[in-house]
Amino acid sequence: LTRLTDLSLSKNQLAKLPSSITALSRLRSLELDSNALTVLPDAVAKLTSLQTLRLEGNRLSEGEKTRIREALPNCHIVF
Repeated sequence: LTRLTDLSLSKNQLAKLPSSITALSRLRSLELDSNALTVLPDAVAKLTSLQTLRLEGNRLSEGEKTRIREALPNCHIVF
């Protein structure tokens, strides 16, 4: 899975994203929309190849959205 570049986990009722996702160092696109996420692990900042992150339909606070933007400054994030 370390060669994986695109991953969609949309509409899976995820309440938590495992920090082990950061092992996917080549990930360019991650779709997590329509889940039950309230936070992302701090380790998400290690996804330096990430270009697009979709998070619509989750219960993220404005503070969490700001933290995610700061952790991934070069990534296009859709809330």
